Amino acid sequence: MVAGPSFRAAPVRVRAPATSANLGPGFDAMGLALALYDDVVVRVADSGLHVDVAGEGADEVDRGKKNLVVRAVRAAFDALGGQPRGLEVVCANRIPHGRGLGSSAARVIAGRFGSRAARRAPSTSPRPQTSPGSAGFPRQSHCNLSRVLATL
Repeated sequence: MVAGPSFRAAPVRVRAPATSANLGPGFDAMGLALALYDDVVVRVADSGLHVDVAGEGADEVDRGKKNLVVRAVRAAFDALGGQPRGLEVVCANRIPHGRGLGSSAARVIAGRFGSRAARRAPSTSPRPQTSPGSAGFPRQSHCNLSRVLATL
């Protein structure tokens, strides 16, 4: 029998910046990170799902399994080999939604990095081969990837 994945007990904090990829002739090829961030905390729990959202769009976003951060976290856990029994996600949204500043991409990338950091993996485990724009997530996610790396 193969043992399932193990997870860290401590919460993981990820900060993802707002971005703009609409830079004239460099559309979707050049990006710019801005000094405006969403913060996400991911913690593996004993059971259930708890989502807390504050800030931009807090009244409109889903607080269950359809939440964009939760979907990104779950997709990354699947790619990494398994789901935890429970999950707590806390989002402090500062990037305005629907204004072209990459708020969706920031949440997806924060969720994916949060899940990767929350999983305790053997040093020989391969990196997941999923692309940031897969599973219905915004194609602009790739613009945020290197900027999140700089803030971890």
